[in-house]
Amino acid sequence: MGSQLSGNQITIIYDTMWNGTRIMAENIAKGIKLADEKVNVNCSMLPKPTRNNIITEVFKSKAILIAPLLSTKEFCSPLQVYWK
Repeated sequence: MGSQLSGNQITIIYDTMWNGTRIMAENIAKGIKLADEKVNVNCSMLPKPTRNNIITEVFKSKAILIAPLLSTKEFCSPLQVYWK
């Protein structure tokens, strides 16, 4: 069971309004793959996958990047609503 958790995966969780954050997250994922082609990179846009799916991917990951929507001028406000 422990080997299923914290595998060779990096999860990027992002939210986007005008696709700018999506483009940034995808480019980060490409850079990670260039640096280590053996690592699995999972990009998840909120709120498309369910919380359970994201949590599952987080537990399988050795690193997590969170790229929130910044157009609201409040850091992580869409993420806060999503997790409540």
